[in-house]
Amino acid sequence: MLLPIDVSEYRFIAAGTPEPALNFDTKLPQLDKAGRELSSIRVVAMSPSGAEVLVVKVSNATKGIVQGSEVRIIDLVAIPWRREQNAGISFRASSVELATPARSAS
Repeated sequence: MLLPIDVSEYRFIAAGTPEPALNFDTKLPQLDKAGRELSSIRVVAMSPSGAEVLVVKVSNATKGIVQGSEVRIIDLVAIPWRREQNAGISFRASSVELATPARSAS
């Protein structure tokens, strides 16, 4: 089940650079349904009521994202999961991009 998240009240700051997402069992790169490799990126989600650290998986992360970059997350969804005695929520997005595009040198 995919649960869409309204991100209009949030500001996102990258807590690091995107890294390859690995399959939990095989430790091989994780792929999306189209066969593209997924990346995961830690972000701090800040709202008027507080902040949380999320790990978001995405197949389209903009290059140039570094720790401290303000980012925009497109089509964020929460995915509840259960594995044996463990359960949690993972996060996916269609895109993570810089909130303010980098300026090219003139």
